[in-house]
Amino acid sequence: MLKIAFRVSTLRKFGNGHINRCLSIRSYLNAEVSWFIDHSKLDIKSMFPPLDKVFIEDNENSCLNLIDNVTKNNIKTILVDSYNINNDIKNQLSKNFSVILLEDKDCLLKADMIICPQPIKYFKNNIKYYGPIFAPISSQFKKKSKENIKNSKINNILISMGYVDTKGVTSNIITSIINKFDSNLKVTIVLGKHAPHIKDIKEKIKPYSNFQLMIEPNNMNAIYHNNNIALGAPGLSHLERLFVGLPTILIPQNKSHSILIKQWEDLECCIQAQNAVFSIERAIKKLISSNDLRHDIINKGQNLVDGLGTKRIAKEIIKLLKKND
Repeated sequence: MLKIAFRVSTLRKFGNGHINRCLSIRSYLNAEVSWFIDHSKLDIKSMFPPLDKVFIEDNENSCLNLIDNVTKNNIKTILVDSYNINNDIKNQLSKNFSVILLEDKDCLLKADMIICPQPIKYFKNNIKYYGPIFAPISSQFKKKSKENIKNSKINNILISMGYVDTKGVTSNIITSIINKFDSNLKVTIVLGKHAPHIKDIKEKIKPYSNFQLMIEPNNMNAIYHNNNIALGAPGLSHLERLFVGLPTILIPQNKSHSILIKQWEDLECCIQAQNAVFSIERAIKKLISSNDLRHDIINKGQNLVDGLGTKRIAKEIIKLLKKND
């Protein structure tokens, strides 16, 4: 039996993108899988396939249990998907094991495979597996029908700035919609239960019946299909929205986001706004008022993200596992 270990970021304060894309990849691997996850008060072991083994590291920066376990159990291949594991540790792992890195930016690291699903144009490193063609989209997501896209009126907006949204972008979006747009516009807000501003958000939307807050919903595919446009960040969720056919306004939450959004904008797969009420208002008006712009974003996005990225990644990983077996 082929063997692989995943070291993945699972703390809710960092969102669910890392674990979700690793679970998508895992679903295509016929292998014995061991997971090494962050220490947390929350019990998330139920997220993993029942036959997989799950181990907990002492903190989000640690790989000690990983190293000990893979050495004892003769596991030769490790996939790391975590911003919290520093580059020195990643390079050290590569000296002793066959390492696959799942990254979202250019990196000068040593590994057997480096996968970057983002639209980065130039790499200092020789990253072979990069671009939206390797977007690890879960098979649960389905494209909107052409009729759905063609006939859709703009009456439903999704706000999805990640489960945490520490910058409070969601609040500014709500203010923009309340100030400038009709109350007939239905607004769905998605947040995690531990988002720091969640109480303020609940109070802010309380007087408005056209807003609904959904806490960690299970079916994001249905939510994407029920909305006409979205406001979000440029992570895994944006790749999902591009595949489904949901045109999005991207708002940066950090410097890395700003770089990625510029690249998506150059590909005409989004429009950009800043985390300021006037900028968000202007972007929403622009996207609502132009049917051609929305369709262009949908068409270009679906040409880039075809939903087969997870299979492509899994195929390359299986080749590596067989080589190491």
